[in-house]
Amino acid sequence: MQSPEPRSTTPIDLTVKGSVSVGAYLKSGQPYVWSTAAAIAVSILITVALLVLIAVRGMGHFWPADLMQARYQQPGETAQPLLVELRSSESVSGARLLSAGLPI
Repeated sequence: MQSPEPRSTTPIDLTVKGSVSVGAYLKSGQPYVWSTAAAIAVSILITVALLVLIAVRGMGHFWPADLMQARYQQPGETAQPLLVELRSSESVSGARLLSAGLPI
């Protein structure tokens, strides 16, 4: 087995070789290129998010809700088939139907 090498007592230089000052780094323009790229990436993400939001909210206007097929017959006429979109519903009592003159 080999013996370990003796350690030197000189301090180690930890500075980066060939480093430039902050002013020279800013004059090179590299930070501005990266900040422009980041701004473009954020604007593309926001645009895509807005398009998705508009599509999700807008589809409700073009996509039909629950549909119901029924037949409507006025007294003395033939029944007409109907296909309607349910927008709301209401519970009606039997007394109200009788007072309107409808048979139960």
